[in-house]
Amino acid sequence: MMKIRPLGAFSDFVVEKLPSVLELPSNNLAKHCANLASQVSEETIQTMARRGEITLAALDAKMVEIGFTQCGLAVPEVVSSWVERFSEDKLPMLLYEEIILGNPAEDPRVFTQGSTGETEQMFYRTHRKIENHLDSANTKVQNAISAAMYRRCGGDEIARHLANVETDLQAVIQKTCALRGMDKAHFAAFRKYLGAHPARGLKGPSGAFSPGIHLLEILLRGDDMPESYLRYLWDNSGYFPQNGYAAITDALQAASACGSLASIARALDCAKLSERVNVIGQFFNDFRRIHFGVVNRQLPEATQDKIAGTAGEARPGTFMRERIEKLRFTKLRGQ
Repeated sequence: MMKIRPLGAFSDFVVEKLPSVLELPSNNLAKHCANLASQVSEETIQTMARRGEITLAALDAKMVEIGFTQCGLAVPEVVSSWVERFSEDKLPMLLYEEIILGNPAEDPRVFTQGSTGETEQMFYRTHRKIENHLDSANTKVQNAISAAMYRRCGGDEIARHLANVETDLQAVIQKTCALRGMDKAHFAAFRKYLGAHPARGLKGPSGAFSPGIHLLEILLRGDDMPESYLRYLWDNSGYFPQNGYAAITDALQAASACGSLASIARALDCAKLSERVNVIGQFFNDFRRIHFGVVNRQLPEATQDKIAGTAGEARPGTFMRERIEKLRFTKLRGQ
């Protein structure tokens, strides 16, 4: 396994020791971490920045901070200062972008050990694979919209850009379903580190901040989404991956100016294109229903509104049920 350790011995501690010390925490951990951090020179940090390793360094610092905080341990001042410094223009909180997209598969960071740690790794890898499939689906939809808007192609030609889009969408569904089979005790063990930061008052790295799922829905029908949905995006912009959020805002502007894929299909009244749009729309209906079922299996307290969601919703079950109902896709006519 290739080691990717931008902060030297401190990163070694995060990867190799943090899961075990969080399981059996002791009061001397703060001093030990501070000593490890003191070994990192300013020159090392500058070199790390030049190499583009800030995101991974931020992940290491943030995992120690949230891990210690959730275990009731003192957080070394140097670690908290690193969290703020390495966050640069992002929120000083463990983000979806870091734990899912920036967590190296060849040298993964986790909070737990043993079989629980293996489940945690699987959880992060699965979300990363889901994002990859969503990226593929989004590329197809973006190409289809470009064919309509810039090349003025007909409906059949636009539909060809969406050929086999269901392959990626079905993979997203399958991988989401797979999470239902996680050991519930394992999930509960690492989920506590993915919640809101009690000291900073910031939300956790929830799947609600997936860039791919929101971008796909905006591309599909961004000109026909309720104000509450758009407001959620604006209010939580800092929790989304920066590149992903930029793509979402670009898609919203394009949908407002030129129309979404669904509105293009309605205007062209092409059976093949409408069928492709309906496939994507049905995916959202299925995905939200299945995701609710996964959460209900793993954490029924959340669907029953007895605990807060990692994305900060006080009543996560109500939030998900409202999304299922209010964002239900209605098939285009003629199919």
